[in-house]
This record gives sequence, structure tokens and C-alpha cells, in this order.
Amino acid sequence: MYRKLLVLVLIAASAFAAVKPIADFGGKADGTFDNGPALQKAFTYAASHPGTTLSLGGVCRIATPQSNNAKWQYAAGGEYVTNLTIEDGEIILGGAFAALTFDHSPGLMLRNVAFDYDPPILSQGSVVATSQGERSITCVPDPGYPLPTGSGFNDRDGNWLTVHKPDGEYAFFFVGFIQSSSMIGDKARLVYDRPDMAAAIEGIEGLRYVRVRRALGHLNVFNFCDRLTLERVSVFSASAFASIFMFCNDVTLVSNRICPRPASGRIVATCADGFHFIGARRGPRIENNYFDHLQDDNIVISLRGNKVKSFEGNTLDLHAGSVTWYEKGDTIEVVEVAESRKSTYTIVAMEPYRWPWQPPRITLDRPLAGNVVPFDTNDTRLPTLVFNKSWRLDGTLIRNNRFQNTRRYAVFMGAGGVRIEDNVMSNHTSAAILCSYIENVKNKRNELNYYFSSDISIARNTIVNSLNYGEGGRKYAGRPAGAIDIYDFDRDAVGLGDLTLVHNLVIRDNRIVNSGALGIHVANASNVTVSGNMIIDPNRLSLTNRYGIWAEHSSAVNVSGNSVEGGSLDMPVKIDP
Repeated sequence: MYRKLLVLVLIAASAFAAVKPIADFGGKADGTFDNGPALQKAFTYAASHPGTTLSLGGVCRIATPQSNNAKWQYAAGGEYVTNLTIEDGEIILGGAFAALTFDHSPGLMLRNVAFDYDPPILSQGSVVATSQGERSITCVPDPGYPLPTGSGFNDRDGNWLTVHKPDGEYAFFFVGFIQSSSMIGDKARLVYDRPDMAAAIEGIEGLRYVRVRRALGHLNVFNFCDRLTLERVSVFSASAFASIFMFCNDVTLVSNRICPRPASGRIVATCADGFHFIGARRGPRIENNYFDHLQDDNIVISLRGNKVKSFEGNTLDLHAGSVTWYEKGDTIEVVEVAESRKSTYTIVAMEPYRWPWQPPRITLDRPLAGNVVPFDTNDTRLPTLVFNKSWRLDGTLIRNNRFQNTRRYAVFMGAGGVRIEDNVMSNHTSAAILCSYIENVKNKRNELNYYFSSDISIARNTIVNSLNYGEGGRKYAGRPAGAIDIYDFDRDAVGLGDLTLVHNLVIRDNRIVNSGALGIHVANASNVTVSGNMIIDPNRLSLTNRYGIWAEHSSAVNVSGNSVEGGSLDMPVKIDP
């Protein structure tokens, strides 16, 4: 009887686990046929046939955007599919739209799949003239690339400009945002906002430029997709993030690459981040991946706090937060920022909700106590924050990856339980590893974004040329910065009492070479161990605060057994009380 039942189970499983070519859904993997409708049919089939494998079998162009539901207008997508595998082929997007969106799709796997755009979605080309006084460049796009003055390049914050060094050098100057654009004959003239950068590029011949086009949506979006796997996936171009993972537990990313297509002559790979993680109970495993020439952070592990909108007794209303999720039974931490005090509560009831930017009313196990300050744009006081301790990405592992030639950070952290180990990082304009917990949005104290980080291990990484190139050769004198940097916006913006939003850090056995400023910088953190690190030739650009290691405004800091060498030092190690 048991054997019969087992056979029936296996037969049923095999019936559901069919391997289906794209042709079964009316598609053609010939590089020219529009496979958007075929992919949509494939996902609809997979929703009723768990365990389906979709074999692309070639280059699948998507010429027209499809919609998998009323909320997302992306090229193709799937909703509520289970154990779907997409493998062995390439998806080419033939227009200004993103690729795949999956919602509540457990067990999803993408394997041996590449993503690209044709035609290109950003503008790149040659700088033929510069004007320091006018803060302008005159440029000519490469053949096949759109003009940087064309449609889709009119949003200041989503369309920044980078100017890249000649002779194939690996890094670039970050010039800034475009103030105005115009045509001079067949050439484009861009006026930007950074007079301090203009001198850095004046008179240099052979410069190249990139103007990103970020407002198209993220390439791949995964919402609540537990046990998601990306294996040997290549992203050669992305309109914003190469992939965003929202509230996805147990994600595995192995042997993927985000980089310009080889032999394409492209200058950058993405218009924004690589892999961006937002809130999960259990964090991702990210190993043996390759990141090259990204325009923003390579990996982001992010969990922000919500601000209090209103409260009464044990009921709580929150302002929208882009990276926060709540469920009944979750433990939340209420942080009175100005008072340097925090308290924990349990959610005992709440309305159901679907999207994190529309948080519902929450009922707690007891009334809110203390000096709770609701957020008001006209209020100069620091608002009270709420952080969901149940969605903190515990168990995140970032190991044996290579990061290089990046405008921002290899890893940006704002969560808990993160291990960053045995990676190689080179040529970053900013810190290689940043653990930030305060980010100013509109230069107002009450409009800061707050991140929460704890229980972090940064070990055995090799970091070369961090903070050294880009930013127009800006001198790092205004604010401390390190190749490994733990900092907040103002150093004292959250108060200096018992409140430390970053705590329990171990930074050990890393090798840091030729950083533009400090090797390791720690501020407003507690229970920090910095040991066994080797720092060689730091402060190549810094004029002040020239240390190998600097810990400030922090408590319970143990610095021991580190090696610091180089000529640009005020002292090897500085620990402020």
C-alpha cells in the first residue's frame, strides 16, 4: 500500500513538473519575435502547474510590455506560481520597460539566463568640450545610443551624469545632476550642478560620459518569493536595480554577474543598484558573484524605521515606509530619538495590508509610553521611530564575491545579522562597505531616514582603492570616511546616550590598501571589536583626520592587533572617549 501511494505521488509530481519550451506558448527564441505574450501565457500555465520548467532555448526579445496585474506595467511577470524554473536563454527588452515581476511565488529559480536592452536605455559617448565657468560639457553619443537631451532624461534625481577618465581607466568622476540641456547642432550640451567638480575635468581630452535613465522601473522584482534562487544569471543592463527582493526569505544568489556585456564597448552596467534587499525574517546567501561598473550600490541590505503618524493608547498609525513590513505577532521597537530611549512592544492585532507604503493601524500589547513625537514636516523636533525587529534579515551571508569599479558602495548595510566575508573589492568612489543608519533626505533634521544595524561581522575582505577615485578628486576633509565606514549623518544627530542604532560589530582580519581616507571609521556604535586588520597607505586624498583607524562617539570599543603603515598618518589609531 505504501509503495502504491509513493508511486502515485511520484507520478503526480512528474505530471506537474513538466519542461516546457517557449514555443509551447507561441514564442520564438530567434532574437526578433515578440515573446512578451508567450511569457505571459507561460506564467499563467505555471500558476496551475507547480514545478514547471520554462526553457527559453535562445534569445527571447520582448518588444511590447505586458501586465501581469493592474499594479505593475512591466514586460512580463508571474503571480502565485510555485517552484517555477526559468532557464537556458536570454531575455532582450526592446523598449523602455522592465523585465519580470513575481509576487508570492515560492521556490522560484532563474538559471543560466541573461538580461539586456536593445536599444540601449542610457546615453553614453564622448565629451568633446568642457567649460569650467559654465559647468557644462558638450558631448556626442556613441552610435546607437540616445541623445542625453532626449525624452526620458528630464528627471533630475533619476538621471545623473558621470564623466569617465580617458585611456580605459577603470574609475570615473561623478559630476552631478543636470540643471539644463540643449542642442548645439548635432551635439548635446549639458549644464550640471557641481562647480567643485568642474575644475577636475577642465581641459582633459578623451573623456567619456554616461547619463543614466533610471525612471523605467527595476529590471526584476520579487515580492514575498521565499526560497528564490538566481544561479548563473547575467545582467548586462538594468534601468534601475538589477533585482529588488522585497520580504523574500531564504534567497540564494550564486555565480551571477552584473557587468557590461563583454566586447560591447559599454561603460556601465546599471542605472542604479545591483541586488537590493528590503526586509526579511531570514537573510540571503550571496556567494561567488561578480559586480563590475555599476552606477550605484552593488548590494543593499536595507531595513528602515517608520515614523509615527499618530497614536492613542495602544493603537499606532505609521507614516509610509518604503522598506518596512508588519504582521500580527511581530516585535517592534519604538525609538524616542531625542531622548535616546527605546522600548519593545508586540503587535496583537492589525488590519490586513498588501503594500509596505500603506501601513495599517497597529494594535500593541500595551499603551505607548514615553515622549512619543509624531512626525510633522513643520516640526523641528526629531520624530519617534518604529522598527520591526522581526524583519531584520538575520543570517545574511555575503561571501567570496568580487566587486569592482563602482560609483558607490560594494555593500550598503542597514539591517541585522549580516556576515561579509572573504570578498575582493576594488576601485570604489566611496566606501567599499558602509553601515549607515542616518541618511539626510532634504537637509532637515526631522526628514532623516533611519536604518537599524546590529550583529555584523566584516572579516577577511581585501579592499583596494576605496574612496580614491571619482568625485572629481574631492578632498575628504569635510567628513570622516573609511574604506569600511560605520557612520551617521551628523555624528550627534541621534543623541549620545544609551541609544546606538548600530551595535555588536566585529571588523577583523581585513586587508585595506590605498584608501582615499581612513582605513576603518566607526561612529556612534557600541560593542565594537576591530582586530587583526592590515591597513596600507590610507589617506591618499584626505587632508584632516589622517588615521588608519578612528573610533569616535562610540562605547565598548576594542581595537587590538591591527597593522597600519604609510606616510600619510597623523597617528595609526585614534579612539575618542
